[in-house]
Amino acid sequence: MHNNSLIKLLRSFSPKEISDFKEFLNSPYFNKKKSVIELFVYIQKYYPDFTDDALSKRICMKIYFRGKFIMTVISEFLFIIFMNWQKVHCIQ
Repeated sequence: MHNNSLIKLLRSFSPKEISDFKEFLNSPYFNKKKSVIELFVYIQKYYPDFTDDALSKRICMKIYFRGKFIMTVISEFLFIIFMNWQKVHCIQ
């Protein structure tokens, strides 16, 4: 997951941008999936480098989906986070 396009993007964010983006994701208007926010909060812990081994997709899935490893779910949530960034970018 370290080379994921979302992770690459988040590395470029300032601390304020990370905080603002988290606030945006918490908006029920733009995001209705609680698990997406939880995943972002988990990923955010590793800001700014995002190099920790705990960022593997398998570990993220075990933490948030009670040990069930469903690659498509975490990929979908990463995509939703990325698409929300595009919304923020368009709004600004």
